[in-house]
Amino acid sequence: MTGLWLLGSVLSSVWAAEPAQVWDLELDDGAFTVASDELQWEWGAFSSLYGPGGGFTGERGWATRISGPYLNDLDASVRLAPATVELGWVLELRHWYSLDSTDLAVVERFTSGGWEAVPPYYDYPTGNGFTGASDGWISTYFALDDVLNTS
Repeated sequence: MTGLWLLGSVLSSVWAAEPAQVWDLELDDGAFTVASDELQWEWGAFSSLYGPGGGFTGERGWATRISGPYLNDLDASVRLAPATVELGWVLELRHWYSLDSTDLAVVERFTSGGWEAVPPYYDYPTGNGFTGASDGWISTYFALDDVLNTS
């Protein structure tokens, strides 16, 4: 049980070659916020004992328990920094995961009806989230058009 690691997220338009917003998590925590009290999510240098032993392009990022295994059966999350989202924008999530077979990770949005999963392009590996292991760093893309209408 190693956890979920996140390094660098890019918000861009599907029609633009240049990113509209980049969170370089090598430099700082990207103004992301931890949305739970379980102390699962941490920002810092990745441990060589847990996880991938380094970042996608550097040494730092967000992770569930950088210095050790994550705890099971928790609802722990980290939230993106505020950003202005426009029609046609895509979130590129660069991440690595090694989760217990009973654990599931998803990207969610908050609506008036509560939290709901945001499906990535080409769907989640298991159909309803990330589980198991990614076998290295990967990029997953999420269309944000539905995030604009959160009622």
